Amino acid sequence: KYLTWKTAFLTMLATGSRASEVHALVYSELKFQEKYLYVTVEPAQDFLAKTENDTSEKKVMREIKIPALSPSLDRGLTGDKTLCPVRALKIYRSRTKETRKQHDFTKLFISYKPNFDKDICKNTFSGWIRSLIERAYKKSSNKTVTLSNARPHEVRGLAASLAWKANMNLT
Repeated sequence: KYLTWKTAFLTMLATGSRASEVHALVYSELKFQEKYLYVTVEPAQDFLAKTENDTSEKKVMREIKIPALSPSLDRGLTGDKTLCPVRALKIYRSRTKETRKQHDFTKLFISYKPNFDKDICKNTFSGWIRSLIERAYKKSSNKTVTLSNARPHEVRGLAASLAWKANMNLT
């Protein structure tokens, strides 16, 4: 449960995508670079982003490249390797391997409930993110300002702010 929540959250944060976009990622398109410097993912072909519509000309599915934190951390920069989205996805893939053999899942993120044999819905994914945020604030110190009604959409804004602060390309 917590690995799923953590991996989903780190993937949302690393991509800066909406919950619906991360929910639409396809497991078969999860591709790791040889030395795990980055991972690429893609949404399902039939996925329509919030900004797209059926009348758009040919939909161009974009490959999303998620860089690893680990190589930077190995060069002496401060940080925590356990917060690397590539590392989390690698572990998540390994731990869900047996479940995937038993069922025909297409989505990257699958339910952690026993005997759940179909892809999760968008609301389930959003609920995971909301639950993780709420749990993190409950476990934090009293000096931390708590969020009321934490929403997955806030993760997208946080990702953009962190990227801007780090002087990263926002496109």
